[in-house]
Amino acid sequence: MKYISSQDIQDLIPNQIDMGLAEAKGLAKNQTLTEEYFLAQSLYYHFLEMYLEKKLGLFEQEKKFPSTCRPVEESEKDIYQSLSNHRYFYIRNTLYVENLLKSEIGILFNHAKDEELTEEVENLIQSTLTKVITTQKNQEHFITNYGPASEPYFAPNDILVLGLRFAEEDDSLYRSEEEWMKDYMNRRAVITNMVESLPQYFSNQLGQDVQVIEYFSESVKKKSSDELKR
Repeated sequence: MKYISSQDIQDLIPNQIDMGLAEAKGLAKNQTLTEEYFLAQSLYYHFLEMYLEKKLGLFEQEKKFPSTCRPVEESEKDIYQSLSNHRYFYIRNTLYVENLLKSEIGILFNHAKDEELTEEVENLIQSTLTKVITTQKNQEHFITNYGPASEPYFAPNDILVLGLRFAEEDDSLYRSEEEWMKDYMNRRAVITNMVESLPQYFSNQLGQDVQVIEYFSESVKKKSSDELKR
């Protein structure tokens, strides 16, 4: 399991953590988030990824990408992709665990050691997902940006956003420009088709609206810390 810490907070975008609510749940003190907040957040990311794998089969989906797709180097990832155990897919939402009930936070902590997706944890994720991924702003429904302030990175504030990112192009891996171009066109066709078709399939499987956004080096904020604690 990978852990978020206080030094990672600046890398979470969007970030509208309700400090008052966090304090009421014992996850902040004197307007400062405690380590319990980041532990709860880390646990929820961990269990949510397991839940999504069970429901969506993301590892199998990744096998459908061309073999020349390469994973991003760890040093080039943003905080969200660093938390993922998948090669290309990752949860791009900030998780507002302060929206959980104290009893629900307790369930997370009770499973901190076994880290298994038990029936209790699965039910928790299923019943609380929407309120945990929702970026609040006076309880309104609005469009926000999950990355740069440009059209491809906007989505509703209460939707599950899955990031998709591959390593940057490296034409030195090909014997000729023609070979690179042929492979590039094939890869882009497959990736574009999946980005367009998977959201509906994922939404149907989850009963939760899902958007897939492809990211590139210029559209991510590389994580500030050198390494996530494990």
